[in-house]
Amino acid sequence: MTYIITDIYQSGVGPLAPSFTPIRQTGCEEMNGYLALNTNVDPGLLQDQLEVKVLIRDRRGNRSPPVNLTLSFGRESSEKPPEQWDKAASNFVGAVQVDLVSSQSFHGGAGS
Repeated sequence: MTYIITDIYQSGVGPLAPSFTPIRQTGCEEMNGYLALNTNVDPGLLQDQLEVKVLIRDRRGNRSPPVNLTLSFGRESSEKPPEQWDKAASNFVGAVQVDLVSSQSFHGGAGS
């Protein structure tokens, strides 16, 4: 099986367990689509930042070059997504399976 591996480092918390999202398409060299990151309703997440690394690993252990992203909540990006992402926006690939709580809640602060 081929997987999308998502590694997340959360400010104030540290590294989260990696997520393995199976890719259902077979026999293709390229694919496009998007992953969903489900979050709790936690206002403390507005203060957190995530460093996300995404790569693909096939059943033989081959890995793609990683894509590194910086994510934050509650702020609109100042950058417009490239036009070639329009096709990917209509292809849901799966969800990133992590338990994401704010660093404030993680450390027992208000909102926990």
